[in-house]
Amino acid sequence: MYGVDKNKLKLGCKNLNKNYMLNTLPQAKNAEQIITNTKKFYDMKKFNAFTILLMLFFMAAPLLLNAQVPENGLVFDGDDDYVNISTSSGDELNPDTTITLETWVYLNEAPSGTHTPYLIARLNCYSLTIDNNGHVKMFLRNDEGDWSEPTGSTTIVPNRWYHLAATYDGANARVYLNGNEEGSSVASDTMARTMLNMRLGSLDIFANANNLNGMMDEVRIWDIARSRDDIRSTMNRTIPGTTAGLVGYWRFDESSGTLADDETTYGNNGTLTNMSTPSAWLTSTAPIGDYSQTVESLDITEIPECDVDVDFRAFPETPGPEHTLSAMQVNQFPNSSTGLYPDRASMYWQIWSEDIDFDGNFTADVRFHYDDIGGLPTESSLDLFRRDDVNDTWSPATGYTVVSNDGGASSTTDGIGYIELTITETTAGGFSGQYIISWTNLPPVVDDIPDQSVAEGSAFATINLDDYVDDPDNLDSEITWTVTGETDVTVTITDRVATITADNPEWNGTDMVTFTAEDPEGETDSDEVTFEVTPVNDPPVVGDIPNDTVPEGTAFATINLDNFVTDIDNDITTMIWTATGQSDLTVDITDRVATITVIDTNWNGSDTITFQAEDPDGGTDSDPVTFTVTPVNDPPVVDVIPNQTINEGESFTPIILDDYVSDIDNADSTITWTASLEGGVSVDITDRVATITVNDPEWNGSDLIRFTAKDPDGLQDSADVVFYVNGVNDLPMVEDIPDQTIAEGQSFSQISLDDFVSDADDPDSALTWTVTGQSNLTAEITDRVATITIDDAEWNGSDTLIFTATDTSGAFDTDTTILTVMAVNDPPTLNKAIPDTTAVAEEAFSFILDPNTFADIDPGDSLVLSASMSMGGSTPAWITFDAASREFSGTPADGDKGMVEVIVTAT
Repeated sequence: MYGVDKNKLKLGCKNLNKNYMLNTLPQAKNAEQIITNTKKFYDMKKFNAFTILLMLFFMAAPLLLNAQVPENGLVFDGDDDYVNISTSSGDELNPDTTITLETWVYLNEAPSGTHTPYLIARLNCYSLTIDNNGHVKMFLRNDEGDWSEPTGSTTIVPNRWYHLAATYDGANARVYLNGNEEGSSVASDTMARTMLNMRLGSLDIFANANNLNGMMDEVRIWDIARSRDDIRSTMNRTIPGTTAGLVGYWRFDESSGTLADDETTYGNNGTLTNMSTPSAWLTSTAPIGDYSQTVESLDITEIPECDVDVDFRAFPETPGPEHTLSAMQVNQFPNSSTGLYPDRASMYWQIWSEDIDFDGNFTADVRFHYDDIGGLPTESSLDLFRRDDVNDTWSPATGYTVVSNDGGASSTTDGIGYIELTITETTAGGFSGQYIISWTNLPPVVDDIPDQSVAEGSAFATINLDDYVDDPDNLDSEITWTVTGETDVTVTITDRVATITADNPEWNGTDMVTFTAEDPEGETDSDEVTFEVTPVNDPPVVGDIPNDTVPEGTAFATINLDNFVTDIDNDITTMIWTATGQSDLTVDITDRVATITVIDTNWNGSDTITFQAEDPDGGTDSDPVTFTVTPVNDPPVVDVIPNQTINEGESFTPIILDDYVSDIDNADSTITWTASLEGGVSVDITDRVATITVNDPEWNGSDLIRFTAKDPDGLQDSADVVFYVNGVNDLPMVEDIPDQTIAEGQSFSQISLDDFVSDADDPDSALTWTVTGQSNLTAEITDRVATITIDDAEWNGSDTLIFTATDTSGAFDTDTTILTVMAVNDPPTLNKAIPDTTAVAEEAFSFILDPNTFADIDPGDSLVLSASMSMGGSTPAWITFDAASREFSGTPADGDKGMVEVIVTAT
């Protein structure tokens, strides 16, 4: 055994690394034992050095063992917490064409439109996030600036662990939730590159809105695109930092400090920012197994101190290279449950082989221990289910044995029960299995459902049948209920709630009903319930007494109340009648005959009177009757409607006509209004609101409108209203004066300013024009025509001129125009004459032009010099001209004597 100090306890053995593999070694001659321990992920931390030493003490054979390190996670407050990863030299975190992002996450709150947590984010490059609908999402940007955004469909809810992953393979971007592909989008090109720092738990540019409120664990970045099977194979277990393709791996297993170690060799360690330590480090409950176990033996014995949860009895059937078989317990129910009863699953195990070169049969006995399964009815009820990876379904496993007591010695128990399964691998690296330990069905138990007794006419209480059944194997929602034995009552069961109704509302007596609960496997239990109805007096029944309507001044008909009542228990002459609810009428009941009288002979409207019959035993029934008096029509009365005065350009106040009419017979809503028109204004009446609009916005004066109100019977009344508009001055309106652009040496067009102004009150000739803003131009306005001249004929550039039109009342408006002169190239000029010079035969000759011989007024122009004969043709052979140095040179022969006239040209 050896130890490694990395600020946390790690005990290990040679050839066992952080793959946490269950390695099976060649069979030892003396059946030497190599044993390690895997407990449930939340119990693993109890396995400590003391236990290891104790095991070594009891075992004479060689022992190889891995101890569990702390399984922590990192807590983020959702405000400003994040882990910063400096990427100044971390190009490995910015791959070109393929990438995989993975993490476990636990939310404290659901995402929303104002708070969407980013989990892994590199600004303007890629990120793994949860959108405002709670769906897993990836943002991926290519080097052309295009974004791909594959999004999942399953809602991620708070208070539960989820595994999120995103991949890009150079053609498609995909997102995964708990190992299942959730969405994809087409993507292409090389990924964008950035040297911006990377963050875990937030996005670089938005505070609060994108910070995670929850917990993260096992963050991984790969420079390869992992498949679904790749993701599933490692999502529930830790891996070595040296795994191929892994470029960033933060386990968050530190328990203090502000540094999150990168487990890869790249060393991109993260720095906790705005996070309180050590409280930010918290024990993780993410379903991640760590340090699987390795065992080689044909005759293994139990070690009570270890409380082993699973062990392998594995060995090659024939000699061959070393091979591995691994197992890990994941105490989170699998995503797929087809073929299972989810409430029965107790332990979920994943078993896999990672030997890429194994080429022979392999047999291993796997022991799944169940001594710590709570609520297990009996050992004989245990079942083992195996997952079909191709069809994503579960079915009962075969070839296993249930052992209720292995006979191991222990001071506290009689042994540890287990299920033993033999696994055979027949294809190289081809075995992957997932198993569920469950148990067989037990029947439901129906408790005593209380009897019920109600009085005749009353309803029985509904029965929530879930309250009276217990089933150790099934949910209440899986129980089917039936009833038998009912004679005078009917029982209806909906959503496991029983409603009991007497068939005849006048019936009294008892009925015996049997309720039976049946589980999905057909097991049943029953309970008999008695329903009793006790007799009671039946009240009288008052029939429909007809409503009555009379015109104003006419009497209502009397009502013989005996004609409108029945009573199965009493004579109708024994009924006592009362009337209530009248306000504008009086009611007199004599010998069960009702006389109705109007209090005010001018009243019209309706009164509702309730007539009640009471039998000698106090039973009652009643009927409301409406009595209506129709009115004699009176015309509406229109009050004075105030005149209105506004200034030109303002609006009249709408008139709510209901405020100016009264009608004792009709509601305001029944009045119809009309208005006469004079021409200056228009009137629109909608929902008895009059809107007055001036026909011409430049109009001023007065207009008289007559408003007439007419009731439904055609009677009417009117009122006259005068609307005044005071005249006001209108501003001139200057339209867009066009910009002009000319070349240097050209002239700007004159501007006829009348073409760009309008004024409702003044003619164009009455307007005064001014211009400002010119600096390199001169603008003159004569008879409202603007002439623009250039101050310097060599100037080029732009001047912005502001033209202002002012009317006779001093109101004005402005417009801006830009006048631009484009530069024109000027040819170079001879700045000083080139003097004649003389060369001597047979002697070297040199003549350099003065650098100021030529000039060019255009800034930035460079001159190119050339030489030619004045009469045409090139210079004599003995003369050479270097344009760069401006030098004539050469050695004339004796035969070259004479005059040579050369022209130097500057371009």
